[in-house]
Amino acid sequence: MLGVAFSQSGWVLPTWINTPLTMIGSVLVPMMLLLLGARLSTSKVNDAPVGVAASVIMLVVRLIAAWLILLVLPLQGVEPGAIILFACLPSAVFNFMLADRFQCAPNKVASMVIVSHVANRCVAARHLAGVSIIFVPYSTKSTRSLRMIKFYYHPSPNPLKVALYLEETGTPYEVVTVDTRKGEQHAPAFKAINPNAKTPAMQDGDINVFDSNAMLLYLGEKTGQFMPANTPAARAQMYSWLMFVATGIGPYSGQAVHFKHFAPEPKEYAVNRYDFEAWRHWNILNDHLAANQYMVGDTYTLVDMAVWGWARAVPFILGPDAWEKLPHVKRLLDKINARPAAQRAEALKAKYTFKAEMDDDARKNMFPQNARLTA
Repeated sequence: MLGVAFSQSGWVLPTWINTPLTMIGSVLVPMMLLLLGARLSTSKVNDAPVGVAASVIMLVVRLIAAWLILLVLPLQGVEPGAIILFACLPSAVFNFMLADRFQCAPNKVASMVIVSHVANRCVAARHLAGVSIIFVPYSTKSTRSLRMIKFYYHPSPNPLKVALYLEETGTPYEVVTVDTRKGEQHAPAFKAINPNAKTPAMQDGDINVFDSNAMLLYLGEKTGQFMPANTPAARAQMYSWLMFVATGIGPYSGQAVHFKHFAPEPKEYAVNRYDFEAWRHWNILNDHLAANQYMVGDTYTLVDMAVWGWARAVPFILGPDAWEKLPHVKRLLDKINARPAAQRAEALKAKYTFKAEMDDDARKNMFPQNARLTA
């Protein structure tokens, strides 16, 4: 079954007109995008000629697709639950594939929506082309799946975990920078989203989510991706290790960094305590990874992404020779670093400017508790 469906019905095109338009709009354009994505996925990222060609070809394809949509939009009528572009190639294969992916009945699978980045594995195409194909289940809930997430970001370990998840899943998102050294996390507008005045946070329509680990779980449950098997044993491992990162790795690593690099003297007691606890927690992770490929068995999950956010900073947390004592954590870090999504998440910090100086104003914004010492 091939068809193009749009909301807000007017009247139905005659079959002799609708059929060729349907075939072009729902088959040829997506096939062109997919073939181009496959071609670019095998190209060198820094290959300038391919990048320029990609931008030109994608512009033409996008214009054709827009023309087809605008041509049919006022004319093709269906129920309001439809979204933008419906296609199956062929319908039986796609319906069952997507039904399995979204855990819904095959006859409820309908929409193929062209939204953001066609070649998610190709950085050059991602930045030059700006188009991709994602699948969503056909229902009145589809609009929630297509909303652009507002991601409140600062280039530090906790936001980077969430950035990695968003990149891995191809979830459309808009970056909203929060410069913590300028004190933007204390703005009333941001605290309305995260009362704790910390990054990251996000808005999914009218839904606010804060705390990086809560955000990972929210996104995991929403998309169904990078979650372990839906069994009590697998989910118990996921929750246990994710909370270990949330309550141990993150806090003790953060405090170790604070007292080693930013706190005033005297600080010997505090440095000793938090350095000891940070090492203890990282050694537990290292021992666990000695017997497991990933944090939850042999499956790459959102827990590995949570570890990755902090593992990137291990030399700054524990010292330059830390990797000699944590070889299994280093193995996991290297494995994730090699993933294109991780490289895109890391590249975010180069796109935006954040205050680098830790001057008196930055200290006031980062460490407001110090005001009590001079009161």
